[in-house]
Amino acid sequence: MGTVMSSLVGILVSFILGRFEFALGLVIGTIGSIFWIFSLNLDVKNFARSGNINRIRLGYIVRLMIGAGMMALSFAISMEAFFGSCLGLISLKLGSYISFLFSSGRENNGNKAEFIKER
Repeated sequence: MGTVMSSLVGILVSFILGRFEFALGLVIGTIGSIFWIFSLNLDVKNFARSGNINRIRLGYIVRLMIGAGMMALSFAISMEAFFGSCLGLISLKLGSYISFLFSSGRENNGNKAEFIKER
């Protein structure tokens, strides 16, 4: 949620300032970061079920290749779109800090992830 919020703010500011190529790069990077988090979540769940490390390695390589492809696509558009794409991919990290600010009313289950069952 924080990733989308930070990207929407960036896209809105870019449109207000008339930087349409930067906004396009930001959209490309945001799509990449959303794909990244869903793919990472899937890899961690599969590893927790099966314990197969090779699937995580393959998922990591696929995530890196798709991220590089998105950055190459935005670089082909313009340098401004490339910087927007970099910011969009970093919005995943920014989003974790933003979501922390809005999570004050939620309960914390400690350090255990939801998908790991207690023994």
